[in-house]
Amino acid sequence: MVDEKAPPEKQGLHGWKAALAVFGCGTLAAFGVFGVLALIVGLFFRTTSTGVAENADQVAGVEQTGTPREELSPGDLNVCGNYLPEISDVMIKETISSVDRDNAQEDGFQAGGRREISGECSFSIQPSYGVNSTSSRWTMDFSYHVIAFDPEGDRDEQAVRSFEEAASEAGLEGAGSLEVDDHSWAEVSRSFYGENESGENRYVVVSRTRSAVYTFSFSGDRSDVNAGVVPKNDFQRQAADVVQRMDNRFFLLIPER
Repeated sequence: MVDEKAPPEKQGLHGWKAALAVFGCGTLAAFGVFGVLALIVGLFFRTTSTGVAENADQVAGVEQTGTPREELSPGDLNVCGNYLPEISDVMIKETISSVDRDNAQEDGFQAGGRREISGECSFSIQPSYGVNSTSSRWTMDFSYHVIAFDPEGDRDEQAVRSFEEAASEAGLEGAGSLEVDDHSWAEVSRSFYGENESGENRYVVVSRTRSAVYTFSFSGDRSDVNAGVVPKNDFQRQAADVVQRMDNRFFLLIPER
């Protein structure tokens, strides 16, 4: 009797196992392709966003870059008449007084001589800060003195002494005690907060940028809704805006020599 051999076992996967294997391989392959695509897209957006961020930083820092002018034509600085009324950091409602002086515009001025620029101005402003800012009025006084050129001395050293004198005078003003603070709004900035003789709150900031010494004074108005009472923080935020603006202005316009 001839032995019948059993049929050989089938090799490989068949039936549901084969279907499962095919499905698994296809899924892994799909995830692999998706992963590569995701990696490429991620790199693209990271590169793009980095470029945008760098450009944004460059734009934001435009005012803080640049070098001083080599020359300053007569009348170009003119802060009270041409510059302060145009900036967006303070809303001027009325110009009370305004004068600028540049001895380069005076008769008899000789090129190469000591050149000084100064000015004083006073404005009624609508403050940008405070609970009742839309209906409040402050008085803003500003004065400045710039040594644009001195053939016989160091302009910046002279300005350092002028700053100390101006700060000392500001510290003596006021009817009562003063709160004194130093700030980084310019090369040097020192503020004084207290009351004037009329009982209105007052905030004075004396600053120096290179060979320029300048003073902002803000005071409340007893006739407005706050009766002249202004918190120091409201004064301080407004002062920070305008002082930093003037710091950049003086830095760029005062000639290097």
